[in-house]
Amino acid sequence: MKADRILILDEHRFGRICSALVLQSGYQGEWSAIAGENLVLPDLTPYRLIITSYPYSRPVLELLPDQNRALLVLADYACDDLLQAVGDRHNCYFAVKPLNFLNFGNMVRHILDQGAGC
Repeated sequence: MKADRILILDEHRFGRICSALVLQSGYQGEWSAIAGENLVLPDLTPYRLIITSYPYSRPVLELLPDQNRALLVLADYACDDLLQAVGDRHNCYFAVKPLNFLNFGNMVRHILDQGAGC
């Protein structure tokens, strides 16, 4: 298993799927459900990549600081609201669902390689 730790912040169903894909790709993935208005983010220090989806995770995007850690936002569609939500973040990547599950590991590996200086 690769040493890079990945945090998935998402709703229950997709969070479980994404967590399984990360594990299948050889990474240590941890999943945390996001729900309700009293959202509290876990300690982000150990993670090199955070994966979340839009629009479900809009509150997460508003709370996540831009910390030079890679962020992958998965969305059903691209829109101005999404672009506004991610703003001018560094190391921010975007993919449209449905995902190509066979290529997901390559996408994650590419993102982590690009952000090697994080």
